Amino acid sequence: LAAGAAHDVSELELSNGLRVTCMRTAFRDDEILVHGVAHGGLTQTLPRLADAQFATAVASAHGMLGVPKAQLADALGGVRVSLGRDVDTYRRAIDGECSPDDLAAQLALIHRLFVAEVRRDDARLATLRAALREKLADDARDPLNRFDALVTRLNTRDHPFFRAPTPRDVRRFDADWGLAYAAQAFGTPREFRLVLVGNLPDAATLEPLLCAHRGSTPDRRGGGEGAGFRGAGAAPMGPFDVAPLDVRFPARPVERELATRLEDAEMCQTKL
Repeated sequence: LAAGAAHDVSELELSNGLRVTCMRTAFRDDEILVHGVAHGGLTQTLPRLADAQFATAVASAHGMLGVPKAQLADALGGVRVSLGRDVDTYRRAIDGECSPDDLAAQLALIHRLFVAEVRRDDARLATLRAALREKLADDARDPLNRFDALVTRLNTRDHPFFRAPTPRDVRRFDADWGLAYAAQAFGTPREFRLVLVGNLPDAATLEPLLCAHRGSTPDRRGGGEGAGFRGAGAAPMGPFDVAPLDVRFPARPVERELATRLEDAEMCQTKL
């Protein structure tokens, strides 16, 4: 571990290419924060954008670690860990926190996130589609949501990246592609930098933990440097390699009138 001069910061590059930055602090003696980030997000998937936008929801509904949520909660009883993942416009991210005593469990969860095989479950998928359809119906009845959608459409010239999903999108998105994309988005450790901040153990204890739980994570995507997501273009290796969004604002002010029926008086009153 190479230590930083100004702060108690150290860095480690594992055998699989994952870069880990550790910062020890006594700000909270019962907490360790975890954040991981890699370049490349939804803009890499523009040919399959509609499927990619549902990928995180599909993976979450099936259990992002390959284990149903209820079963995972039972397995982690008495262990203080939390872990989430997200794919946004230009990056993929991991966020979590744990107690110092449960750091090994947290690292094991992150390892499983990178290696878990999530299999399609038609019953869970049907439940997810029903929930998404219900949300779209609620949004359609919300005048504030309709106003915001119109403003976004005008400001972005109806760019497909910013279009709200439709019932047709919910009905037709490719769940198998989404699960494969969600797996591959978090399938290459060398693309990520992992940052640990908090009441960390000393280097002699921490380094073997990192090597055991994170250094053993294989490259699930394969194909060498910059290998592409399945059907989603090449994975960018730096911040200037990400696929940009070609969004242009209107050249001049645009005016539109939005008329809406008062379908739910109580909801409208609350929004106003």
